[in-house]
Amino acid sequence: MLESPSIEFGEDPDSILVENLLASVSQHQRQKNGEQTRNRMRARIQNGYFVFQAPVGYKYARVSGRGKMLVRDEPAASVVQDALEGYASGRYENQAYVMRMLQADPLFPKDATGIVRHQRVGILLTNPVYAGYVEAPSWGVSLRPGQHEGLISWQIFQRIQERISGATYAPRQKNHNEDFPLRGFVACAHCGTPLTACWSKGTHARHPYYLCPKRGCEAYSKSIRRAVIEAEFEAMLRNVQPTETLFKVATRMFRELWTHRLAQGQAQAKALGAQLVRIERDVAKLLERILDASVPSVPSVPSVPSVPSVPSVIGAYEARIRKLEEEKLLIA
Repeated sequence: MLESPSIEFGEDPDSILVENLLASVSQHQRQKNGEQTRNRMRARIQNGYFVFQAPVGYKYARVSGRGKMLVRDEPAASVVQDALEGYASGRYENQAYVMRMLQADPLFPKDATGIVRHQRVGILLTNPVYAGYVEAPSWGVSLRPGQHEGLISWQIFQRIQERISGATYAPRQKNHNEDFPLRGFVACAHCGTPLTACWSKGTHARHPYYLCPKRGCEAYSKSIRRAVIEAEFEAMLRNVQPTETLFKVATRMFRELWTHRLAQGQAQAKALGAQLVRIERDVAKLLERILDASVPSVPSVPSVPSVPSVPSVIGAYEARIRKLEEEKLLIA
């Protein structure tokens, strides 16, 4: 039987009617509250304010006159920005490379198992929020500029979508076989196709060759000895000298990249230092709780079986301390 502090329910028909009416009214109120909440959220996202759970790299902060809105959440924001820009430029060849980079970065938040999933990388690369835009297709709200600051530009976001859809391609993957260092980098003089390479088995030995793999080409399957092509390539390199303008541009690019990496490393060090302080504080609290649990107390009432025993509580604290100590070692 249902019990209420203000209404007494019974089994007679009148009491059942009252109970059903109260349940219907309460359900209606819940549905109306949900509808009003959705309408307010829909109106807010129409004005360019993101209203769902903050994606990685953002957090909600109250802004005077504008309510809660997305702001950068460092250092995760810089990690996400580097991943997006790296994939757009081709520096990260594919999504698997981005996943490995995020997995290795200690500042990127992982899931409960400590792993960055491939699905999460896909969501990261296709979320227009990172470009400063918002949308809610299920509510009929089309894509529009958001009120928050994007981590990347709209042009970079578009390049990411083109790469995902296959409209553009990453740079040709380097072949790390030391036998043929020019494979994929030297093109055929007739059709422009990058040359492939192989070992040819002779009567008494194996011989290395470069050759064009494109069918229909005048030089298709015509072999060029490795020693010949690599010697000519070395001779060409000796005569190549960058112009002063190119040297200045390259120097500026390397300096900008170095400054970016240095700032990123400093941010990582600062964030990891803050994590160490937090972990040490948590360990100190757990040690205090172990001491408190070890002090003999008044025996509990036998009729309350849900109270855990002191050894089990201490064991749980010790397990948590071991986990925190492992985190400290990983951060160090």
